[in-house]
Amino acid sequence: MRSPAGLTTRQYQTLLLAADGKTCQEIADHLVLEVRTVRGYLREALLRTGCTSPAEAGAWLVNAAARLPSSEQDEATGRWWHAR
Repeated sequence: MRSPAGLTTRQYQTLLLAADGKTCQEIADHLVLEVRTVRGYLREALLRTGCTSPAEAGAWLVNAAARLPSSEQDEATGRWWHAR
């Protein structure tokens, strides 16, 4: 699957979790990362998407996934649920 805005898998996962309202600490615990690493992933993901907040980026990702071919939409949905 093509990653929206060229995000890495970890950037994508952290952005989705942040858009879902998770704190950096909760994301770090869930993905077994340091909080500092999570903040770096979020900062880079926001820069790549041109968004100013995780909530705005979450809406951006939903719109980006909706533009994918149907076969890739299923995979994008799977990545969403796996990240949660």
